[in-house]
This record gives sequence, structure tokens and C-alpha cells, in this order.
Amino acid sequence: MTGFGNWEKATERFKEHQKSGTHISAVLKLKGYEQSRKTGSVASQTSCEHAKKVDEDRQYLKKICETLLFFCQAGIALRGHNEAHCYDGAANMRGAYSGVASQILCENPLAVYIHCHSHVLNLCIVDVCHSITAVRHMLANASSLYNFIEGSAKRHTVFESMQGQGDGIFGKAATLKALCDTR
Repeated sequence: MTGFGNWEKATERFKEHQKSGTHISAVLKLKGYEQSRKTGSVASQTSCEHAKKVDEDRQYLKKICETLLFFCQAGIALRGHNEAHCYDGAANMRGAYSGVASQILCENPLAVYIHCHSHVLNLCIVDVCHSITAVRHMLANASSLYNFIEGSAKRHTVFESMQGQGDGIFGKAATLKALCDTR
């Protein structure tokens, strides 16, 4: 690099330099850096969005748990009732001519068709759980664990023997049940 003896030429060279790709790239990087100092880096912005999503998912899960707890405390069954026939709303259940409800009405004209709101609640809970990534992954892991243990008689025997070593949940040995989505 050489210096300038004539400053008039220097200002012309400065103007040429401002138009160069190197200078434009450096200016854009500087502006990006200054912007990231104000708003935070891409990593911190992503982390912030992730934290918001986790908080939102926790709020959904909290509402689900509060609803389930309410039903448990009130003694409201989540499936079926003893007082009346409840149906899940599927066409084969509620069909006016050939559905199960119409066949029951033929046998007992006093029977009342009641759409099972617990079934609707269950559908809502399943839908919300599948929309929360962490819960969806946890359910998939639980299903994989069930398939792994139940896929082999030897693994199932080991599982049962492990159940005999502890008190189990609520003082009794736990049994494995497959996860099943409600349709």
C-alpha cells in the first residue's frame, strides 16, 4: 500500500473503494453486527422462540391436567356412564336405521341416545398432545418401550420379575398396556 501525496486523488480513490465489493461486504457485515447487538444473535432469537414454544406447550398441558384433575375430583367418568347408553358419535353407533343406538331403541324404546362428551374430551386431549412435540415424542417413546418389552416373552418375564422387586405404583405391580388413540 502506498500513501497519497495529492489528496484530490485520494478522495477519488476513496469513492472508488466505496463502490468495491470488499467495502460493500464489510459495510453489510458491520450493519448486521450492529443489528445483532440490538436484537440479539440468531442463536439467541431462536432460543427465545423455543422458550416461548415450550411455555405455550406447558400451558396446554397444564389445562389438560387441570381438566383431568377436575374430572377425577368430581368423580366424573372419562368413558361411559351407568345411567344411560353413551355413544362415540361414529356412524355405525348413531345411525338412524342400522346403528347400534337404533337397534337398542328397538329393544328398549325408553333408551336415550347420549353422545359421550368424554369421548369428545378424549379426542381433544389426543389432538392437543399430538400437537405438542415433546409430548408426541414421549408418547412415541412409551409406545416403543411397550413394543420392545412385549415383543419378547423373555423381556416380558424380566419386566415382571422387576415388578416383584419394588412396591410398584400405588402399592401394586404395574401392568403394561398399549397406547391407543381414540378415533
